[in-house]
Amino acid sequence: PQAHQPGAGTINGPIVLKSVYMKTPASSDFRYTYAESISSTRTITITSSNHLLRAYYRHKGQWDRLPTEKYLKWDMFPWPVLNQPTKVEEIVARDVEEYLDSLYQLPQNMSGSMEEYVEDHIDRWDYDRMDAKVFGRVHIGHRKMVEEGVIRVGAILQAILRSIRESR
Repeated sequence: PQAHQPGAGTINGPIVLKSVYMKTPASSDFRYTYAESISSTRTITITSSNHLLRAYYRHKGQWDRLPTEKYLKWDMFPWPVLNQPTKVEEIVARDVEEYLDSLYQLPQNMSGSMEEYVEDHIDRWDYDRMDAKVFGRVHIGHRKMVEEGVIRVGAILQAILRSIRESR
């Protein structure tokens, strides 16, 4: 697939992010390092004031780093909301729905239906999968909060999926 980002030109092939750098939290400039091939990486700077695009790439980078980071903390997780939450209670259904609706519309999401998009997120946030692959690397001081966050996200995503299926 192709992805075109403001200030970046055209990128061919899948992007596997290796790192994401942002000058300041308020900055609209991101520097992405991604794998061009197994032995080659490329760094590009994308300038965009589009908060949806920024959220998409921030979360993509976080998902790409989750399997490789030795120690994980709350803020390293790509919580499915546009603004990074600082606690479990900040993850609410309305914000998750806004996140899904907004990011689903981006050209980077070459997925099928909204139902399939939500199912993909349910798979990503599956508690048992996270327990097997991720929770053991979460810093002990963050573990309970991360587990509660994953449970909350899973419940919200399941409710959204039920709503989509009932509206058909």
